[in-house]
Amino acid sequence: MKTIKGKIKIENNIYKYKLFDIHELIETIKNHNKLALSLEECIGIIRQYNKNFKLLSIISEDICYHPRKVLYFMIYKGNKVIGTSRLIFKEKSKTGYINMVITNTKYRNKKICQINLRKLIELTKLDIYELEVDIDNIPAIKCYETIGFKAIKTIKNEYILMRLKNKKL
Repeated sequence: MKTIKGKIKIENNIYKYKLFDIHELIETIKNHNKLALSLEECIGIIRQYNKNFKLLSIISEDICYHPRKVLYFMIYKGNKVIGTSRLIFKEKSKTGYINMVITNTKYRNKKICQINLRKLIELTKLDIYELEVDIDNIPAIKCYETIGFKAIKTIKNEYILMRLKNKKL
C-alpha cells in the first residue's frame, strides 16, 4: 500500500495526516525518533485500560498475523502526534475493524477523534466499520455515535460493539 499524506485544518491550525502500513510504521519508529516517542506517549493512554499494552506487541502481531491487512492513520504537527487509529481489514469483505483510536490528552475537546475517524473512513472507503469501546467510556461512545456508529451488542458487560455502514460522511 502506498502511503497517503495530506493536510487538514482543525480550529484554524494546519496539521498533517498520514495513512500508512506496518512497514511505514516501522520506518517511522526507526527514522523519526521524536515522532515515534510522541506516538508511544499517545498510545500509552491505552495503558489506563490495559497495563500490559505495548506498541511493539502490536507491531509483532501485525507482522505475524496480518501484514497486508492493517493500516495506521495519524494526525500530527511537527514531531507531535495529535491523534491516531488503526484499521484491520477483515478477510474477503469490505469490512474493517478500528481500534487504537487515541487523541493526545493535550488536544482533547477539539473534535480530533471525529476528524480522525471521518478521514480514515473517507480514505479507505470500506462498506462496514466496526469497533469496540469500553462501556464506561462515554466521551468515546458519544464521538462514535456522532459519526454514525450504532451500538450492536454488549460484550461481557465490559465493551460495546459498534458498527457503521458507510455512506458519505
